[in-house]
Amino acid sequence: MFAVWLCGSVAAVLFAGLAWFLAPLNPGVLALQFAFTPQAFDAIIQTWPPEHLARYRLHLPFDCLLLLAYGSFGHLLATRSSLFARLGVKLQ
Repeated sequence: MFAVWLCGSVAAVLFAGLAWFLAPLNPGVLALQFAFTPQAFDAIIQTWPPEHLARYRLHLPFDCLLLLAYGSFGHLLATRSSLFARLGVKLQ
């Protein structure tokens, strides 16, 4: 269970850190993630000054670490805890 807590804690810290780091961007990263067309994506990027675009680019490696930590947490939670034990090994 230590690994579950460790991965969950790392994911939470990374998420909080990224939220704090990206907070100055306006429109925010969430708007960028929901830009479903290249034109909408470009419209958001064009409103950011160069330092905000640099900030966005700088966060990407840490976003990958967040995905790894969050995915590991979910996998470990499903396979090492009793939370999903009723589902059987195939669905875990």
